Amino acid sequence: MKFSDSLIINGNIKSPIGEAYKTIRTNIQYSMPGGQLRTLLVTSTSPEEGKSTTVSNLAITMAESGKRVLLIDADLRKSVIYKLFAVSNHKGLTNVLVENLNYKEAVKASGVPLLDILPGGPRPPNPSEILGSRRMQNLLEIVKEDYNLILIDTPPVLPVTDASVLASFVDGVVLVTTY
Repeated sequence: MKFSDSLIINGNIKSPIGEAYKTIRTNIQYSMPGGQLRTLLVTSTSPEEGKSTTVSNLAITMAESGKRVLLIDADLRKSVIYKLFAVSNHKGLTNVLVENLNYKEAVKASGVPLLDILPGGPRPPNPSEILGSRRMQNLLEIVKEDYNLILIDTPPVLPVTDASVLASFVDGVVLVTTY
């Protein structure tokens, strides 16, 4: 399996970049005192700020810590998670939400132990409505039965409302920015 060069799985996991993602992982794990973080949305303010790379590398480090992780590509406008992990995007989140496909039929093995991918699937005409639907909310509850942590990649918040509508369904939000 050929991973994207931007994933830490390709390099030394003990590299400075790999260690930086482990630090982020640790900070997130301890960010909810008294509560358990099960769903985490990752977004950015604008395109090209590195949110998909960040959520992918975070998913890898979470899986390496022994958690069973599902990475959902909810950026239905510009899906890239499938490219980073070199998996098929023919069936994905869109099929699950629109066609009532069982999510297990769309989930792909990432090539990283304990980490599965739910790619975006075909681009729908109405991403915000689909992501804000009761079906999406139900899907998040269902996948919690099979995974310790669900990470969700979304479009940036300024150009579209997709991340904002999903934010009410999750335990936490990470905003990736450039400086």
